[in-house]
Amino acid sequence: MAWIQSHQSLGRHPKLLRLAARAGISNAQAVGHLQYLWWWTLEYAPDGDLSRFNAQEVAFASEWTGDPEFWFTVLKDTGWLDPDGRLHDWDDYAGKLAQDRAKDRERKKAQRARKKPESPSPPPDPCPPDVRGTPSGHPAPDKTIQDKRREEVERVCTRAEAPTGDEPPPGFPRDEAEVVASAEDGESSAFALKLWHLAASRGWRDARGIPLRNWRSYLAASLAFSREAEESGHRPRRTEQRRRRCWESGQIQEEIHAPII
Repeated sequence: MAWIQSHQSLGRHPKLLRLAARAGISNAQAVGHLQYLWWWTLEYAPDGDLSRFNAQEVAFASEWTGDPEFWFTVLKDTGWLDPDGRLHDWDDYAGKLAQDRAKDRERKKAQRARKKPESPSPPPDPCPPDVRGTPSGHPAPDKTIQDKRREEVERVCTRAEAPTGDEPPPGFPRDEAEVVASAEDGESSAFALKLWHLAASRGWRDARGIPLRNWRSYLAASLAFSREAEESGHRPRRTEQRRRRCWESGQIQEEIHAPII
């Protein structure tokens, strides 16, 4: 908790008497306004420099409800505020507090550094992988087969990055006018606009995060899917959805009944 010295002599100090007389307030009020200003300075200007604050802010800090410019001028004329905007003799009364705070922060930081536990090192492996094959002791799998399988999966259903963000990918309508032009009739125009805005909100990706690449195929299959769902009263089963997981990327387009939108 921050605090500042308050000397008994303050209540009868000549500077305070001049401040009270110039401001037209009692000595007790003058002490109160000064204390509020000092407390506020401890929080928001611990170096005592108020030059970056205007008269209204200083008046607010002092709990002065009268004219801010008048109060600011009275503080300067009676010697409580130096011409350069610093509180008079601030370092003698509160400067030590700022220094003590800085030292306390450094002390606590050093304590936390000393108490921080070191990460334990892992125990040595009695059986290195090049000796035992895999951690379970079985022979290591053929990496060539694994690489071929991985390449096959990536070739069939790649998730390569496509242009995403605010701008549509190549081949997609650039605005709503082009969306309407790409639709076949008035009924599909409204559906195309809704689908186009949905794709834009997802960063031009489908519900699984796969980049969209072919607008006309995406629109045609989505429209067919919507009509099929309305006629059947339900959505296709999940197994059918999984079989179509690569379609929306624009790289696989055979045997597709509907995309997932």
